[in-house]
This record gives sequence, C-alpha cells and structure tokens, in this order.
Amino acid sequence: MVQQVFNSSKITLSGLDDSDFSENGLVVSAPKSLLGKLGYGDQLDALSLHQPTLVNGAVQNAPTGIIQDPAGSAIGSGMAPSGGGASGAIYGKFHPLDPIPAIKQGESIFNTAPAGQRLLHTYSPNLSALSLSPSLASDCQKALEHIANAYANAYLAGNYAATLPGGPLEHVNLLNFSPISAAIFAGAFKYNFGKDGKGNPILHLHPSYTLTALWIAQASLLAEQVPLLASAIYFYDKTVFKAVQAVMDDFLA
Repeated sequence: MVQQVFNSSKITLSGLDDSDFSENGLVVSAPKSLLGKLGYGDQLDALSLHQPTLVNGAVQNAPTGIIQDPAGSAIGSGMAPSGGGASGAIYGKFHPLDPIPAIKQGESIFNTAPAGQRLLHTYSPNLSALSLSPSLASDCQKALEHIANAYANAYLAGNYAATLPGGPLEHVNLLNFSPISAAIFAGAFKYNFGKDGKGNPILHLHPSYTLTALWIAQASLLAEQVPLLASAIYFYDKTVFKAVQAVMDDFLA
C-alpha cells in the first residue's frame, strides 16, 4: 500500500458553553442537542443510518476491516512500535511491524508491513500536552474538535483504502475504531468510573466525548457528501462499555 498521511479534516467548532457539559466538564451533557447547536441539525437523520456498532472487547480481535491504533509514544520512534494499553495489545498481535513515521496529532497513516496492513495508526491528540482543562467550556469544545478531526481523518483513510485494487484491504467496508485520547492522553479529562475487580481505579475518557466527537466527524463528512464506511467501536472495560451504551441509547431515543 502506498504510504500516505491523512490529515485533511479541518473541523472547527464554536458556540458551546457550560450548559453543554456536566460533572465538571468531564461529560457531554446532551450530544444530540450539541450537534444541533453546532449546525449539524440537517445531518441528524442521516446519522441514524451510520451509527457505529458498539463492541465490548479488544479491537485487535476484530475479524475483518481496518483496525484503528490509538497511537501515542510509538509515533516517530524510528523503531518497531511498542507500548502499553490498547496499542500494546495491537502491536503484540500484529507483528513484525514497520516503524510509524513522525506524523502530527490527529493524523492517520497505515502500517506498511505485510503483517500490519489492516492497522491504521491514528496519533491520538494529547489533551494534556495541549493544555486543555475540563473546567473551561472552551477547552471542552477544543477537545471535541481535536478528537473529531482525528476520527474524520480515519474515515478519509478508510475511503482511500477501499479504492485501492488488490491487497488485504481491497473493497474494505468496515472501520474498527478505538476510543482515542482515552487514557494517558486524556489528561485531566479522565473520568473516574470507580474500581475494577482488583481494586484499581478505572480512569477513562467518558464515552460521551468519544461518541460525540465521532458523530461530529460523521456529520461534517456527510455535510460534504463524503461517503462513510460502516464502523464499529470497541470498549474493553465492561463498566465503560455500559456507559457508552447509555450514551447511545440517549442519542437514539
């Protein structure tokens, strides 16, 4: 596959305020109303036809389609990618992999190794390094903007891959998303979901941010008449998965 950086999404958000966020800015209060406020009201009906399938599991186990790596420290290292969390699990299953070039936050690129041609590395926006705080509605808006652009770039990468003849992604029709900027890179935006069975805290970006950013990406592309691949989004922790189900149920109600 020809290596190409996907970075053309230029979503810019404005007009959100404290009423759009709750729990000290860690939760998006009402995603559907927020989309209307951002000017995507005309796309709401179309979005109902493009809802991602919610999966409680590990994204590296997706049997078909593109697998999104929520990459971080492996970007630009010059070495075969390694790491922890979701990315580490992906690298552990698909190997050997080629190094991931130095791309910018929010950009995406496919791995060029034969073992990793299903892998789309998306450089997760680092909300901490961007000095964003959930206590400021303007920063919450900026966090959504960064994550939405990253998801939009992933969609554009998927569309590109689907047009390439031959290879493992020929006629690909599924994007398997990860919740990007969801752990270390979430910084102060991590939501405390309590403790797991071992007594360890479950700290994770609230799914209302993940899904809202994904819906913004979809709505922006639909407004430009860009086709959308079918998608699934994987949440490994059961507690976080229950939260994402609740967000989806509210949106579809």
